[in-house]
Amino acid sequence: GTGQYLGSYSHDGPAPFLPGTYYAAVNWSRSAPIVVEAGETQELVLGAISLLAPDGQPHAGEFFDASTDEYLGSYAHDGPALLLPGAYYVTVNGSRSAPISLEPGATEELVLGVASVFAAGGEPHAAEFFDATTDAYLGRYGPDEPAMLVPGTYYVTVNGSVGPPVTVESGQTTEMVLGRISLLGPGPEPVGGEFYDATNDRYLGSYGQEGPVSLVPGTYYATLSGSVSEPITVESAETSELLVGAVHHDGRYGLRAGADWLGSYDGTAYLVPGTYTVEPDGADAVEVVVVAGQVTEVK
Repeated sequence: GTGQYLGSYSHDGPAPFLPGTYYAAVNWSRSAPIVVEAGETQELVLGAISLLAPDGQPHAGEFFDASTDEYLGSYAHDGPALLLPGAYYVTVNGSRSAPISLEPGATEELVLGVASVFAAGGEPHAAEFFDATTDAYLGRYGPDEPAMLVPGTYYVTVNGSVGPPVTVESGQTTEMVLGRISLLGPGPEPVGGEFYDATNDRYLGSYGQEGPVSLVPGTYYATLSGSVSEPITVESAETSELLVGAVHHDGRYGLRAGADWLGSYDGTAYLVPGTYTVEPDGADAVEVVVVAGQVTEVK
């Protein structure tokens, strides 16, 4: 009743105790109170939880008491984790199992699944992983190795784009293949733009300066120098191209698309093809047509 630690026993036979009430702990799992009476032997039978990778090899996990959320430790990397009967859950790479009820003498087996993300060209690609039920962030995994996860439902984000829920099944590998958008300008140098999700106008980030941007399949649009593209559909394993043009003026100038003010620029401004008004400082405004792949000079 005091919680006083008495020592480590029973590895080579029953442990003798004075009559009283005790509890045992194995790998930080804790038994119910055990009443020891004079001349009697109380038997406590352990159970085991075996955590396995899809190839059948033991895999480590973080073990918790399901009733208290108390952390018990990292086990099972070299074989089943011996625990006192009770309810537990395991986390692997941030993913969390359902409660596992462990009976005396029983071995419960939990086989993990794998989630792999690939770029449009087929090479492994890193992604941010989330639990689809709780939105809990699990971590960033890939490209060096896929994400080993407890069976469940997850989603990934790549460069701000959000994928649909995917189910990771026990012993199986779930593959997600990205698409990409390439911004092609008038010259050989990459063109950068601001990217948005077309379904909710959510800003994804500024990409393209270093080449095509990988995204989860979906519909997006880009803005360049304030100009807005049409929706771009990104499909798995495919590259969608957005061809852009530019205006150039030696000096400062303003840009409008119709009545919409796009901003002030100096030199070259990349734009989605269309009709614009260029307003050079100290000179008359000029209406220009920007054509994909071409630079329109304004004197």
